Amino acid sequence: MYFTEYVVAEKVASVVDPLGFMRPAGVLAGRLFPQFTVLFNHPAYAGVLCAILQVMAERKRPPQGGFGRAFRAAEMLWGLALAAADRPVLNIRRYGRLVERLEQDGSTLRLRNIAPTDALFTRLGYGTLGHYLQPCVHWGWVSPDGRTLTEAGQTLADAAACRAGLDLRVAMRDWLSGDAFNAEQLTSLGNAFALDAAPAAVERQCWRKRIAAWVEQHPATAPLWHDPLTVNDLQALARDADAHAEGIVALRHRYPSLAVSMRELADFETLAGLAQFAFDLQLAQAQFGGDALPPLPSKVLTELATAAGRIAGASVLLQDRRLHPGNLFAEMAALASQPDALPGLVLQHHLTHQRAKGVAPLIDERGLRVADRVDRGEFEETLIEMVERGSTSRRLRWLAFRSRRDWHLQRCRQVHDWAHKVTFSRAAREEATA
Repeated sequence: MYFTEYVVAEKVASVVDPLGFMRPAGVLAGRLFPQFTVLFNHPAYAGVLCAILQVMAERKRPPQGGFGRAFRAAEMLWGLALAAADRPVLNIRRYGRLVERLEQDGSTLRLRNIAPTDALFTRLGYGTLGHYLQPCVHWGWVSPDGRTLTEAGQTLADAAACRAGLDLRVAMRDWLSGDAFNAEQLTSLGNAFALDAAPAAVERQCWRKRIAAWVEQHPATAPLWHDPLTVNDLQALARDADAHAEGIVALRHRYPSLAVSMRELADFETLAGLAQFAFDLQLAQAQFGGDALPPLPSKVLTELATAAGRIAGASVLLQDRRLHPGNLFAEMAALASQPDALPGLVLQHHLTHQRAKGVAPLIDERGLRVADRVDRGEFEETLIEMVERGSTSRRLRWLAFRSRRDWHLQRCRQVHDWAHKVTFSRAAREEATA
């Protein structure tokens, strides 16, 4: 490591989000759906989380090893049950290994027989508590203290814990008390409480009431819930650059009360897309050599920068510093008259951003510092598209699509359908967000 010409990237943060787009994108997404995060992938987790908190609240002694570890101990029964039933859940591989051991020796499983050092007790943030606690607080299922259920949360726990004549809370109480479970018992629980198992009508009713309460508190977002995007709409947004651009523009007309927010989304994807392209171009040229890449006429980048400068200068994003990283978009507004400044502007922004994080830059004035941060095949395709797309507007569409963000529109659809008993298969969800 002492003789390499590159800087050793000792932290994930040094190679993730090199231009600082994650935070402003999160602010924008939060204006539409503050109750979602990118880790919220199924509403059933909320019901299980509430059921676990209800069980934990009944126990008189403080949890051993901390709250997160005690929560994982209870959650473990659900995970093992889903693994036994061959149904997916967070940490499924680790749960699966324990179930395989159970099936091999034909014995039973007890909590005390799982080693305190088992992999399931590491990374406690990766699971139902870490992924769903904050969304459940926003939804109003859990109090802001993160430990206590609200009245709505108590109702959801009662509803979500009872299916197919089984009560998940009773099983968890037995599990935490040291009772043994065999493969057949686990499989029955897993089939009843799988993510894709049908919830009871009362559980759906809980969600409908919460959605109604949310809309009452945030009336501007009401159209998102009254008229969520269809599966076809979502698939179109993910299909290609032109369909995505047209779909984002259509959101302004579909949701007029959110027209400003929808314009912000469009501007953000366009400006971030161009900045990311200019940054990746410098990385790629430094690593592969300019002659090894498909040629990009200089006028293409100049025309892109000029157009982006006009977009930035007129964008509502500039009215809120939280919506652009550093001062990048405000500085990009000057590109309308100084388009050749784009590469240097983006590089300087990267250096400032990385130094603020206290990590090494991927590239600086001396050249590449961290290698292999650009997918050569994908970037060569982008360079070809920049040439073949005959207009600047279509090129900007491609770059926006390349850097598109998750605005939680699919999660809105999923929760709406969960609450209203509409079938939205996992395959369709995956295709919609591919």
